[in-house]
Amino acid sequence: MEEIVMTDYQFSSILEMVDVILEGCNTIDEAREKIMRVKKSRDKADPEKGNDKTE
Repeated sequence: MEEIVMTDYQFSSILEMVDVILEGCNTIDEAREKIMRVKKSRDKADPEKGNDKTE
């Protein structure tokens, strides 16, 4: 199996997105709800990518 490597740029981008998503959340529950909304909107935009799995 091939090892998947994340670049520093990808890692930084992911952390930046998480920061934007969590902005304004006061509790863990608010953060979870906001993340679920983002995931659902992504799944609706492209159903093919909703269930993608890395091999």
